[in-house]
Amino acid sequence: MQAGRDMYVHVPPAPAPEVEWPVWVGSVPRLAAAFQPRTDTRETVERARAEGNGGVLSQVLSGDGGVGKSQVAAAIARELRDRERSRGGGLDLLIWVKATETDQIADAYAEAAARLGLPGGSSADRAAAAEAFLAWLAATERRWLVVLDDVTDPEAVDAWWPDGNPRNGGVLVTTRRNDARLSGQGRTLIRIGLYSPEEARAYLRRRLTDAGHPHLYDADAADQLAAELGHLPLALGHAAAYMINTLCTTGDYVRLLRDADHKLSDVLPSNADADRYGSPVTTALLLTLDAVQGVDRSHLARPLLELASLMDPLGHPAALWTSPPAVSHLRTTRTKRRWFLRRSIQP
Repeated sequence: MQAGRDMYVHVPPAPAPEVEWPVWVGSVPRLAAAFQPRTDTRETVERARAEGNGGVLSQVLSGDGGVGKSQVAAAIARELRDRERSRGGGLDLLIWVKATETDQIADAYAEAAARLGLPGGSSADRAAAAEAFLAWLAATERRWLVVLDDVTDPEAVDAWWPDGNPRNGGVLVTTRRNDARLSGQGRTLIRIGLYSPEEARAYLRRRLTDAGHPHLYDADAADQLAAELGHLPLALGHAAAYMINTLCTTGDYVRLLRDADHKLSDVLPSNADADRYGSPVTTALLLTLDAVQGVDRSHLARPLLELASLMDPLGHPAALWTSPPAVSHLRTTRTKRRWFLRRSIQP
């Protein structure tokens, strides 16, 4: 080599890391105690899957808060993930992402790109890595499912909606919204409703039995309780937890609910029920809160709920919970409660 001459050395790029299939990104929620399979809803979902739509299979599970949308999605995701290959199932890739904010979606996609060793997947530019992942989805022959749980802004999510081969890819979305943009473009909107009377009865019986208290269950009282709570899964869950924790029978709970509901109607205005669930559901929640406060040594149960009541139920930044005003509220409320408790036991 002559002096003053530049020397160029070509270093080939490092080989892409070996991918260990299957790849799971995010955590699929556990199924709730005494989970009900929601047979009618599942049949609707399976029928839509069988019919196809000419593009990547996209199903949107829409319903009010507390009806069990995420639980239905979790059951579907788990079944597809764990289905045996011999039955034509099994997934190579499953992504479950809480989609209340688009940044969460981009982060999950970027993580998937890194796990798959895609070009640009390890880039500090999360958006670029997420775009690389979407491009991979559109071309891959691998079997995949992307679950976008609790979408609050359908318009913002459009840019992150996967596309690909309808034979091997699918998108499952849960949301309280029912905007027009959630249907069409190959998307099927499926409404998730309340428990049927049979499902409500089966839930209460199994929940109490699995907890070791089958004697608390009475079929007639269970039907009355389900009707009082409008067959709302979330409200029935609170009622069952109260009965288990206090050893209250279904009949006694119905009487307690009606008595407390009568008192509540005297102080709670009708327009306070923003979700139109009715005051019995509110009463069930308050009964549960009373039971929790009896064993809550942290004294944070009520102030946490008070703080949650000020948040947007359709989604809000998680950072709000650790913001200085929120932390100050929790600390101040707990300090005041402890002071009152000390005063109440002093002679």
